[in-house]
Amino acid sequence: MSEKSQRALLAEARRAARDAQSKQREAARARERRVLDLAVTVIANLDERDLVVERTERAAGSALRELVDVEGLSVREALEACGSRLDEREATRLRRIVQIEEKQAAAASEPARETVTATV
Repeated sequence: MSEKSQRALLAEARRAARDAQSKQREAARARERRVLDLAVTVIANLDERDLVVERTERAAGSALRELVDVEGLSVREALEACGSRLDEREATRLRRIVQIEEKQAAAASEPARETVTATV
């Protein structure tokens, strides 16, 4: 085989190897994009779930608080009214969510106290 044909074969082999590597890199980039898109979907859906759980727990806690504070039921009576769907520990946790939010809202609505410094 002549030196020229040997160089041509090597050049063709290099082109083929570069093309194969290029295709592999493009496939890897496409997979990385798919993985990223799916990961974003998972995270977004988990965040949405957390928001829904937070909203529904807040609504349940508010309703429990109203049963006790407005309707005058004891916690045990409120639990009985809810059937077996709720135990005392869960009821306390749900009511505490509402209490904490109310305290935070009250603290946020209070005017900031300014410290007055005397100049002499």
